[in-house]
Amino acid sequence: MNDYNKEWKNIFKQAKKENKFIILEFSTVWCGPCKMLQNNVLSKDTVNQFLKHNTEFISVDAEKGLGIALAMKYSISAFPTL
Repeated sequence: MNDYNKEWKNIFKQAKKENKFIILEFSTVWCGPCKMLQNNVLSKDTVNQFLKHNTEFISVDAEKGLGIALAMKYSISAFPTL
């Protein structure tokens, strides 16, 4: 978890430095609405550019690796959740 804590501290520090919002997207590989969000919204150039310039956007698989701990920490029970 030390790498996890260090990575999050860096993300928060960078977002604060650049005056950006942090958006954390929870999804899973089997989630149909997650795929729709990715294909119909997040893949659009205008959305992508906005996110790139105004946010630290982090996508997490809620069923793998540290995504499991994050989903538990934030009580994520439906997908996608932003």
